[in-house]
Amino acid sequence: MTTSPSKSSSSRFLLTPLTASQKDQLRKLGRRLLHQALEECDSTTQDENRYWKHFRSSHGLNIFKAKPGAPSDLMISGIVHGKLHDVMTCLHAEDSHTFRVHSALLMPKEFMDGEVLHAIDVADDENPFRFTGLKWCATKWPGSAINKPRDICYFESTGMAQALDSATGQPSTFGYSIMESIHLPPCGPLDDLSIVRAKVSIRRIFRELPIGCTLVMTHCTIDPCGSLSSSSVWRTDVSAMPQLLAITRATDVAQSIWLTQQLHPSMEKRKMSFLAHAVCALCRRDYSKMEKKRVIESNPDGGSWIRATKRHFCTTCLIRSPSKPPRVVPRLQLDDIDIPQADPALTSLTMSRLSSLHLSEYSVETSSVSDRFASVPMLDLDNDDDEADSVYSGLEFDLRSTCQSHLDILEESYEEVEEARAMTPRVNNENGESLSAQLSHLTARMDDTLMLLRHNKTQIDYYRSRDRVEYL
Repeated sequence: MTTSPSKSSSSRFLLTPLTASQKDQLRKLGRRLLHQALEECDSTTQDENRYWKHFRSSHGLNIFKAKPGAPSDLMISGIVHGKLHDVMTCLHAEDSHTFRVHSALLMPKEFMDGEVLHAIDVADDENPFRFTGLKWCATKWPGSAINKPRDICYFESTGMAQALDSATGQPSTFGYSIMESIHLPPCGPLDDLSIVRAKVSIRRIFRELPIGCTLVMTHCTIDPCGSLSSSSVWRTDVSAMPQLLAITRATDVAQSIWLTQQLHPSMEKRKMSFLAHAVCALCRRDYSKMEKKRVIESNPDGGSWIRATKRHFCTTCLIRSPSKPPRVVPRLQLDDIDIPQADPALTSLTMSRLSSLHLSEYSVETSSVSDRFASVPMLDLDNDDDEADSVYSGLEFDLRSTCQSHLDILEESYEEVEEARAMTPRVNNENGESLSAQLSHLTARMDDTLMLLRHNKTQIDYYRSRDRVEYL
């Protein structure tokens, strides 16, 4: 198994390496959610009308809201123009730079920032498009009810596998993408930037069709959190979450990813004057017929910002764009797969308990209310005519110093407790000594918490006096 160490040195979060036990628990979570995703797809395929009610379509995808007893809040199914490996190319990212590039191409107007926090398992020759790890992403959500950007800290598992098709009995290749919100203390909320921490549980299965397109089926539970301008329509607004619909541009995005990889840094620096003839960005030849394609240019000075722009490419270079599927895909034996039990400590940090096959927050009254709203937000995917460059400079924040100061306070409090224990006479009863130490430590932690609360209250009072308070 190929693993990649976390690139925490360049992160703006105070990340600590995951222990072997934590990595193993996250791998088990990924296997359990993958098994759940396959069960949900089988259940939906057998009787779609039993659990779901169609309420709109967007770019070839049909969006359904849940009926009582449905496995999740929303279900999205449809056909994506692109082969399976094109779809997986768009979704697979093992490091922060690649993650930002792919996200900027998939969500050019909604993407704000993102990081790969921990990369546990990455792709190799035997496991194409595999990724298991933790990520953070901030985006703008279209819609009238959600008026502030949202960010998510989540566990992600992607890959391709083969399993026997229950209908035909033949091996069938599928791709999968799991996104499950997780509470990671070093990756705290960004309230100072007016960004609301949302919670999501998204499970997607992709199957390639003989006609060269890909069938996608998504089951998801989404909690935008924060206050909404219209609480009665949020369920229709969250269906326009950028990550849900952006995959419809898989073919174009996969090609843009390949073209971006072929661009040499020296080519990116070349600027073309207004009167100059357009030349191909790769072969530098002048052709009468060329096409403009969106690519990502990186900061030549090594900074984190990236720029999405359009460059000219000739037909010859565009034809060179590879579209070969991986040679080897691992087999997944669904009958013999060991489905691990959910670890209580890990489950309490995720949304998986809200997305079981037997739980749904929908009711008949809720479904009928959202039917009355005809205005539904749409993700702007038709932006091929947009010639303006988009620069993604990232959000300006650094939680490392803040988190470190809090850790220092806790460490000092713990040292004071240890000193107090050393100065007090020994208690003959060992249980009494242990209880006394625990109470002392708890008291120190409570004092620290009160101090932080007083500090936050002081800041709030100051902002209120300057009319700068924004209520979530």
